[in-house]
Amino acid sequence: MYTEKVIFISSDSLVIKGQGVSLSKIRQMKVCEKSSKEVVLNFVAFSLFMSSTVWLLPIFGADPKLSLYLSPVFFILGFLLGFFVIKKYQLKIEVSHSDETGIQWVSVAKSNSVKDCEIFSKIVSKYNAYIN
Repeated sequence: MYTEKVIFISSDSLVIKGQGVSLSKIRQMKVCEKSSKEVVLNFVAFSLFMSSTVWLLPIFGADPKLSLYLSPVFFILGFLLGFFVIKKYQLKIEVSHSDETGIQWVSVAKSNSVKDCEIFSKIVSKYNAYIN
């Protein structure tokens, strides 16, 4: 859970959990909300990834039947771990890098809480007021 003490805009940087990003490097800022369909697809993809790792065991000399039994277990485990990994709301910034990386969108804060989404929106509003 984020608070306004954890994530805020100071005079020259965006500070998140004590780490700052210079406002001069930020080109744009937005709050992204994943739809329910996207969240479910992320859960399924994460679960399939987890279960597919078990199918590599026979390559390393394990019994193929072991993969057959462990694959559903790892699918369920991946689905449960998805609750900790997959977030619905994201605060993203478009960063202008000084090297050949160029410009890219970076997710700087993630959460499932609606209150955090409101804080993210306030940060975006403050940033838009700062650049205008």
